[in-house]
Amino acid sequence: MIHSFRDILSITLMIIISSIILIIIILMIIIIIILIIIILIIVGLIIIILIIIILIIIILMIILIVIVLVITSLVILLWWSNWRWEWRRVAASRCGIIVIINFSRLLSIKRRGIITIITIIINRRCRTFLSK
Repeated sequence: MIHSFRDILSITLMIIISSIILIIIILMIIIIIILIIIILIIVGLIIIILIIIILIIIILMIILIVIVLVITSLVILLWWSNWRWEWRRVAASRCGIIVIINFSRLLSIKRRGIITIITIIINRRCRTFLSK
């Protein structure tokens, strides 16, 4: 079978065109996979950024509440001990630590171990100071 130049040219053109179409399909699949990966990375980063922002807001709110409770408890205790003797102020400020730790327990800040031992010691000292 002798093929003419025209047949050979048409066969090579068909091979070239089919290979170009195959390359385009492969490139499109690669581009789609890259776009999916980029979209997942962007969505993941957005979710991570939102979680970080929410955690920062929660931490700032807890710090603000603790600061307000510390100031108010110390002001109340020092005002309460203002008309008493000078050593009562020391006792009141020590009792303020107990008030702060009790409020922090109410705020679900879990502190155990050393702080509970310190609160027991300070609580006994406050009872002895305030009972005099």
